[in-house]
Amino acid sequence: MINLKLKDIKKRKIISKYENSKLIFNLINSNNNFEFLIQYNLAQFKNKKISRNTCVARLSKRCVLTNNNKILNSHFKLSRYMFLKFARFNSIFGLKKSYW
Repeated sequence: MINLKLKDIKKRKIISKYENSKLIFNLINSNNNFEFLIQYNLAQFKNKKISRNTCVARLSKRCVLTNNNKILNSHFKLSRYMFLKFARFNSIFGLKKSYW
């Protein structure tokens, strides 16, 4: 379990490192004002520089605290168990228990 958590942390660091450069590459590549040669050289450089592991879609959604792969909501990034634990002690701002 600890090994999966370390692997997940490593993937998240790699993705955050290359996020801006991938955005710039895609913007230049999709822009038709640049010459074809510039876009071709950029595509070759991108294939050498950036690996497939920098894609956000390959990142699995995991709880940040327990490393459980079944998260309740991608906004909180917490598993159901941890969400309920924090909700019971009013640790999540703006969350109130409803009574009816």
